[in-house]
Amino acid sequence: MVTSEQVREFIIPKIAEIFLKDADYISANPSLRLREDLHARSMQYFPLINMVEDEFDLSIDPPDFQNECSTIEGTIAYVLRLYQEQHP
Repeated sequence: MVTSEQVREFIIPKIAEIFLKDADYISANPSLRLREDLHARSMQYFPLINMVEDEFDLSIDPPDFQNECSTIEGTIAYVLRLYQEQHP
C-alpha cells in the first residue's frame, strides 16, 4: 500500500523539475495552484502524468488529472485516491 508521504516524496521533486522551481519551495507551499501560481500549461501535465503512471502503476485520464489537481496538495491527494481505487 502506498502512503501519502510516499506520494508526496515522489511528486514534489517531479513538480519542481517540470516547473523549474526549487523542491523546498514546492514542499513548503502545498497550496500552490498549478495553473495560477506555477503557470502550468497543458503540455506540462503530460510528463507528470506519465511519471506518476509509471511509478505507481496507474491509469490516469489527462482531463481528469488537470481538473482534479489544481494544487500541489490536491495532486498528492488525487494520486493517493486513484492508487487506492486501482489497487484495492
